[in-house]
Amino acid sequence: MAKKKTITGELEPMKIGDSKEFPASLCTTARSMASMLGFKWNRTYKTETDRERRVVIVTRTA
Repeated sequence: MAKKKTITGELEPMKIGDSKEFPASLCTTARSMASMLGFKWNRTYKTETDRERRVVIVTRTA
């Protein structure tokens, strides 16, 4: 059985410039986790919403 992917598990290995997409249903969670984990790990993330595709895009910027 495949291991369930978590937002933390997706954001942690990201390099500067990498982006990950999350479904619209996780919008609030993805934005909050990017903010909290960015502070915890001393990183900066940018989030944006693509309304047409119904996804949230998280990009590591620093």
